[in-house]
Amino acid sequence: MRSFLWGAGVVVVSLTVVALLVVLTYVTAPPPTGGRGPVAQEDLQNALTAVRYYQTLDDGSLDGLTTGSEGVSSIQNLQTGLSYTTTASNVAHVISISPGVDGSFVVMAAPERYPAGCFGILYMTARQPGPVFGEAKPGTYYFVQQAVTPCDASTVVPSAISTSGFPNG
Repeated sequence: MRSFLWGAGVVVVSLTVVALLVVLTYVTAPPPTGGRGPVAQEDLQNALTAVRYYQTLDDGSLDGLTTGSEGVSSIQNLQTGLSYTTTASNVAHVISISPGVDGSFVVMAAPERYPAGCFGILYMTARQPGPVFGEAKPGTYYFVQQAVTPCDASTVVPSAISTSGFPNG
């Protein structure tokens, strides 16, 4: 009888330890991102790859990026696992996209939940007569706009911008 109670006690202690580990893991885990945050950054990198691929298909231009151009379908038809909108996005894997009128730049933005805001990429293929987000030279610029959702690439105002990767949200 005594060994049975001792065995049951070991099982109870083991289950208590496992429950404590589960609780500690939950308590120390980072806040959920709701499928966004770092995922938004990855989605934007994939969208940038799609934009560059589109650019090679369209003889170096970004004209028709969202509508298609002669002989080249729009970015929406590329198999990226993403969707694109020219309006605001508040959904994971949907990129708000705003191409420049002359086809020499594009702004892309994707929402994050924690902390609330937008990550984005400005991709410029030619020098701009007027700066975009304070930048005029061709290049890839990563930005974040804090405390704003949904994200609209046509109206976003970056709170931080970088050429070496996404700034902290």
